[in-house]
Amino acid sequence: MSSNRNIGRLGLSGLSGMFTTLAAGLRGDASDALLLTPDQVCRQTLAILRSASPLLEWSIRNCLPIVLLGVGLSQYVNGLLQLRCLGKQVYSNFLSSVTVAGLSPLNKEACSYIAKHGIGQDSRSLTLSENDSENSDLPLAFIPAVSSASWFKFNGVWLKFSRNRNDDEKPEKMVSSRKYGTRMVGGEKADPDIILSCFSFTGSVKPIKDFLEHVQAATEAENALMISITRWSADSRLGARGEFDPITVHRPARNLDSVSMEAAKKASMVTDMTTYLASQKWYADRGIPWRRGYCLYGPPGTGKTSIACALAGHFGIALIIISLSTPGMSDASLQMMFDALPTRCIVLLEDIDSAGIKRERVAEPADDDQAGRHYGVYRQSPPNPANVTLSGLLNAIDGVGAHEGRILLATTNSPDSLDPALVRPGRIDMKILFAYASAEVSESLFLHIFQDTEGRTPHHGLAALANKFSALIPEDQLSPAEVQNFLLAHRNDPEEAVEGAAAWAESMLETRRQGGNVASFNGQI
Repeated sequence: MSSNRNIGRLGLSGLSGMFTTLAAGLRGDASDALLLTPDQVCRQTLAILRSASPLLEWSIRNCLPIVLLGVGLSQYVNGLLQLRCLGKQVYSNFLSSVTVAGLSPLNKEACSYIAKHGIGQDSRSLTLSENDSENSDLPLAFIPAVSSASWFKFNGVWLKFSRNRNDDEKPEKMVSSRKYGTRMVGGEKADPDIILSCFSFTGSVKPIKDFLEHVQAATEAENALMISITRWSADSRLGARGEFDPITVHRPARNLDSVSMEAAKKASMVTDMTTYLASQKWYADRGIPWRRGYCLYGPPGTGKTSIACALAGHFGIALIIISLSTPGMSDASLQMMFDALPTRCIVLLEDIDSAGIKRERVAEPADDDQAGRHYGVYRQSPPNPANVTLSGLLNAIDGVGAHEGRILLATTNSPDSLDPALVRPGRIDMKILFAYASAEVSESLFLHIFQDTEGRTPHHGLAALANKFSALIPEDQLSPAEVQNFLLAHRNDPEEAVEGAAAWAESMLETRRQGGNVASFNGQI
């Protein structure tokens, strides 16, 4: 025990002597430690280290400036970071922004506008823009890539365009637009959200709103020259929830004058549809469903589908084509198609008679008086889950929850085979015959083919030739499509077309009398 105490005393004594020696060395020649300056203390410390260890003194002499430089630089960088944070705070306080969701139709319109006007082309990262047009001659268009930003000037104001990736793989969002109304959209990967920003001391987003309205107006002006044609079938259904995502193509709007039919019939259709589309409030005030249906009947090649495309372009609305005879079409899929219709559109049910929709008569009227007042009692054919039934079609057209605001065009080659319940008023309001070419139609086709692109007639005697041509075509025996096909083969020489018209018409009629659709040949090719 005593030996341990002696060792402790020697340790404390040695430590005390060391501190005393160190303090005396730091004090140096100064009589009072309080009078020492930092410079004197540093010098005395270096002197002590030099005497204690030359290597330690060399290390401190050479490393200390570097350490002090690092401390100074860190303080400088920290000041810059604080200044940057202050700048960001000021920047964010005067920066207004609008986000355009990836599933909004305006998102694609804005991206298309940016690509067409070459905005952000100097960015280091670009993305190839989707080209809605099928014209392969158009140059490639690019937009700034996701997470990159580009500034551009619109109406004298600088706007910032950027896109952020939406990580939601199958989002469900309520999207509202003029064209399609408000609906839940889902089952598809969302495009990146667009963020448009601008500087504003008042926090106003008006410059951004003006830009988006300009984009929308420019798109509508372009769409006025185009029509969207969507063909829906059973295989358009995607996802577990059965949402439809058909492929839509855009075509130049077809002029009504390009459809050759009797002028009175065409004018009657256009007038009736114009009145209907402008009468939503009138229908609502009277509690009448805002729906209109037309049955276009006649032989093939008489312009039934052509008039649908022309009417869609004339009124600037979408054309939705539904074929009831496609494999896999059922009542459920047809109903889902009608539920997904845009607010204003033309629905074309092609060759409705070929779908085989029938119902069976199971009870005849009891007497002649009843026969005069009733059609009889019917029973639906046994349900086939793979086909559309009559009740399913009628429910889709004008059921309790049927879509309003659309125009229904049903085409058929055999109108008498349609069930009376399908073509009654309220479902089919007008029945229009598309017959074989009359003299008026033949003359109209001739003038339309041989006029130039601006509607002028380069041949001074073209009207007389057209009248002569129509006289050579047997009336109501050849379809307008057949007459047009003949004229296209002679589109550079109207006189030649007139000279060969009679012989061509006779050969076509002879082929038809023989029961053929193609001219016969002698077996040698």
